[in-house]
Amino acid sequence: MHDEKTIAIRLGELKGAGSTAIGAIRAIREEFGLSLNQAKGALSDHPDWGVESKIFSEIAEIAEQVLESEEFNTLPDKKSR
Repeated sequence: MHDEKTIAIRLGELKGAGSTAIGAIRAIREEFGLSLNQAKGALSDHPDWGVESKIFSEIAEIAEQVLESEEFNTLPDKKSR
């Protein structure tokens, strides 16, 4: 189990340094050996990252919907143009 307080402190430092949500997730994954879900959870639980976390989650959900859409899957790929 990772020390949640240490991870929270690091997330605060990253926020203060101007990191993006994706950059912060990447950093704590590397520094603390977290899975993607653990890192995203830590970010979403951190009070300084609330807005970014919500936006990040919404964008990920929209991207997943687009990638699964029938219209997207019928677009020609670059090689066939």
